[in-house]
Amino acid sequence: MPTGHSVFLVYRLMIPTNTFEKYEPDFCSKINPRDPLTSMIVAHDCRLIMGPGKQGEVHGAVALMPNEQMKEDPKFNQSWVSEGNLDKMLEIFSEYPTWVTNIFKHSADFGLWQLHDLDPLKKWHSGRVILIGDAAHAMLPTQGQGASQVIGDAEALGAFFENVSEPPSTKALTKILGVRIVF
Repeated sequence: MPTGHSVFLVYRLMIPTNTFEKYEPDFCSKINPRDPLTSMIVAHDCRLIMGPGKQGEVHGAVALMPNEQMKEDPKFNQSWVSEGNLDKMLEIFSEYPTWVTNIFKHSADFGLWQLHDLDPLKKWHSGRVILIGDAAHAMLPTQGQGASQVIGDAEALGAFFENVSEPPSTKALTKILGVRIVF
């Protein structure tokens, strides 16, 4: 069962780029799905962040909205991840232009994730496993913060383990925590 307050919900979908080109010329006239760019469309309290993947073969989209948009669905609060509902998504994003919302219909399936506001972790490691990025840092992964944190964490891990010849000790992992903690 999830802990912490769910602040945002995120739909995640992947659409083949050739589908955009074949069926959505209006979208392609504004955003070329093959360009190596991230696009963000903001309307009121919802955001749509999109970008290419798999060498331009697919275009991914993350549709972010406040949790209040889904409170009426009692099954949703049973899991952090649920199956997305196209009709509900179209309703939530109804103020977006049709050249944007038409693309949702081309995703074969998409998930709906709850993003929770959590208290900071006391430690980020257990045995030989260490968390990095937004999994370790108690922050919502909005505005690319999760990606930014993972780059800093990877740099710290690389520096600490540059000349390591044996498995890392708990003491070494604790030192990394001391360098990377942001609270």
